[in-house]
Parts: sequence; C-alpha cells; structure tokens
Amino acid sequence: MDVSVALCTYNGAQYLPAQLETILSQTRRPDEIVVCDDGSTDTTREILARYADRYPDLFELVFNERNLGVTKNFEQAINHCTGDLIAIADQDDLWCETKLSIQAETIESSDVGFVTHDSYLFDTDATALADVEKGTRLWETRYQPHKGEACSDQQAAFSETVRRNFIQGASIMFRADLRDHFLPIPDCWQYDYFLGLVALATTNVYDTPDVMAYYRQHDEQHLGGVVSSPLAKFRREWNREFEEYSRRRKAWEQLQERLSTIPAAEMFLPKPVVMETVDTYREYISQRAAIHDPSLSRRDRLAAWVSNNRQYRHHTFGHPVYTVTDLAGLFE
Repeated sequence: MDVSVALCTYNGAQYLPAQLETILSQTRRPDEIVVCDDGSTDTTREILARYADRYPDLFELVFNERNLGVTKNFEQAINHCTGDLIAIADQDDLWCETKLSIQAETIESSDVGFVTHDSYLFDTDATALADVEKGTRLWETRYQPHKGEACSDQQAAFSETVRRNFIQGASIMFRADLRDHFLPIPDCWQYDYFLGLVALATTNVYDTPDVMAYYRQHDEQHLGGVVSSPLAKFRREWNREFEEYSRRRKAWEQLQERLSTIPAAEMFLPKPVVMETVDTYREYISQRAAIHDPSLSRRDRLAAWVSNNRQYRHHTFGHPVYTVTDLAGLFE
C-alpha cells in the first residue's frame, strides 16, 4: 500500500524544517507528501519550495489563494492524497522514525482501518528529547486519562470519545477509502474530533499505546494546545461565550445528520446504538446552549440547567464543575 502524508501549514517557518526532516527520515518513507499552505506570510512557502525542488517526485504543494482555516485546509489536503493510506501531519511536531512503518503495518496486516497513538508533550524550551520522554504524555492530560487499546471495546471507546476527544489529528493514519464517510468535514467541527468519531462508528480503530510523536506546545498554535491543570480547565469553561455553546450544538446536529446517511451495513458499531449515543449528547449540549442563551428567559434557562443536573449529564458527559459554571451562566 502507498502512504500519503497530508500536511497543512500556516506561518510555520520556525518549526517546519525540523518536522519535514522527521517525515523524510522515516524508516518507511512516504510515497507522497501533500502540503496545503493556507496563505502564509512568513517564509513557509519558500521553505516548502526548497524541499519540493530537492524531492520533486515526493512533494505536491498547494498554495491557497485565500485562507480556508485549519479544518477545511486539512479536508483539502486529504482530498489531494492519492495513496492507499493517509497520515495526518502538523507543521510543528516531530515524528519518531518508526511512526509510519508501525501504523502502516498495523493496517496492512489486519482489518484495522484507522490508527491513532499517544504523543509526548514538549515546548519550545525543550533541549533534549530524552528529557521530554520523562515528562507528560498527551493521553495523561485527559480529565479521565485515556488508556491505550481501549478500542478493543470500541463501543465503550466511542462513548468515551463523545465525552472528550483523545485523538490528536497528527496521530491519525487511515485507509483512503474512508474518505467517503469523512468528507466533507462540517464547518462547526475541529477536523480530528470529527474524523475520530466517524471512524469509531464505521471502521475498526486501533489506539496503540506506543508513543510515536512529540507534540509541540507553543503560544502560536491555532488549535490543539493542551490544557491539563484542573484550574486552567475551570477558567476556560468559566469564560466560554454563548456563541461557543451554540457552535457545539450545531456541530452535534451536523454529526447526527452525517451518521444518519451512512447505511447500517457500512457501520462497524450497531447504528441504533451510535445514533442513540450521539442524540443523548446532542441533547446535553443543547441544554447547555440554552442555559447560556441570553435571548431566553431566566426561567427557561434554569429549566435547562435543572434538566441536565437531574439526569447527571454533567457528570456523565463533561465534568462536575460544569454544574457550577453553568449555574453562574444563568446570572450573566
């Protein structure tokens, strides 16, 4: 099977060369690297052009005339890939040299259609990767840490991911024929969360506990920065605006609509179970949106808060502290 890498860039000159070198140094070099640049104004495009000159049969460069945003740019990159397997790459991470080999062999030797993995977290001040490996891993930062190979019970893994996403975009490799289910990615979703949920519903997923990348944390990240401390998570939730809750409500309606169009025979999990799980979470998110909706009366907003708490939805789907932050929202 041929392997394509879908890489998106935007003003990534500071970290891009190091990431490209780790991709080119893979024990199984990709057959194709598709790079979609989303209107960079630094030297990102010049860096990409130099690499394309060095490896003319390997790189395909797409320079967007207008900014598409992260999700739609990755959708474009995925669409341009011609390989049997597609691996997602961010511009500022570093890959372990066996990443593509292990992921591709996992898919080629089984009925697995989608592979994800854990990553080491590191920041711009890190001096030695050996020291980074003694630090924090991405899956440890979840409110309830994700345990590798949880997808051996894929229905439970789907329910877990509905509550909180553990799938980092740059950890993903999948069979290209899954694109029919994945694309287009609805506009209210972060691409990795949407791909992960649809994959768990429609194909055999393997979440290897092996760490295959170094996930860089820095202030310029557009998406994906990890918030690991309980206090930071509380502050983030406290400061959310109604528009964010409204976006989430629409996102889950979009997911519900997409999954409803996929025939039951093309599902890996039982379709009724999938749809019931998504609908229950959509209702929870809709109630949270109602709590923070300034156009509703305080009585209606309170009714939505009572409904979620009566059914312990904050405890089931989110975090107990959301009971407090949502209650505070009633008095905004």
